[in-house]
Amino acid sequence: MKKICLALLLAFGCAASTQAAVLVDRLLAPTDVGPAFCSHCGDGGLNSAFRGFAHFTLAANAVLTDLDWEIDTSADGGTDTVRVSLWNGDRSLLLFSHDYAPGDITETPLAPPVNGNIFAIESVSLPNIAVSAGAYQLSIVGFGASSHQYLWLGAYGGADSWFDGNGNESTVDATLTLRLSDNSSAVPESSSWTMMICGFAAIGFALRRNAAGAGGGRPKRRADRPAKLAG
Repeated sequence: MKKICLALLLAFGCAASTQAAVLVDRLLAPTDVGPAFCSHCGDGGLNSAFRGFAHFTLAANAVLTDLDWEIDTSADGGTDTVRVSLWNGDRSLLLFSHDYAPGDITETPLAPPVNGNIFAIESVSLPNIAVSAGAYQLSIVGFGASSHQYLWLGAYGGADSWFDGNGNESTVDATLTLRLSDNSSAVPESSSWTMMICGFAAIGFALRRNAAGAGGGRPKRRADRPAKLAG
C-alpha cells in the first residue's frame, strides 16, 4: 500500500506543482499611487469613461487567462462595461475583443484612499488566448455615459497611450497599470510527462505485485489440480 501511495504522489505531484504565471505585472502599491495620473475620456467623442492602450512584449509562447487593471473609482457611478481587445505589435491585426458586462468584472477596492482618491483592481477572465512570443498591444475601454471612472497610469516611463476628451490618442510617458497572467505553465513539459508515465508504471507494477501476493503466489499447474472424480 505504501508503494501505491508513493507512486500516486510521483504521478500527480509534478502536475500539481505547475501553476499559472504572471507575464506582465504593473499594478501599483497604494502608497505609490500619488505621483501617477489617470486617463479619462468622459463623453468626448467616444462616449467612454476611459480608454488606453498598453504595450508589452512576450519572451515566449503563452496562453492568456486573466487580466487585472487599476482604476480610480472616486467619482464612480457603478462599474462600467469594459471592452478588452488584444492586437499585434503595430495594431494592424485584432486578435481578440470582448465586452465584459459589470457582472463579469470582479472589483476589489484598495485601501486606504490616497489623496482623497479611491482605487480598485478590476479583473476579468480571458478565454485561454494562445499567443506566440512577440510584441502586443492591449486596449481597455470603459463605457459609461454617467460613470466617470479613470484608468490608472503608472509613472514608469513607458510608451503606452490613451484617448483624451476629444477622442484624440496621445502617447504618454507612463504605462497602464495592469497584470496579465497565462496558463502555459500548467501544461506539463516533456520532463513532467516522463515523470507521470513512470509514476503510472509504478502504480501498475505495485498493483500487480499486490494482486499476486493476495493470491498466495503462483497459480497451481494443471498437474497439481485434483483429478476429476469418476461417475
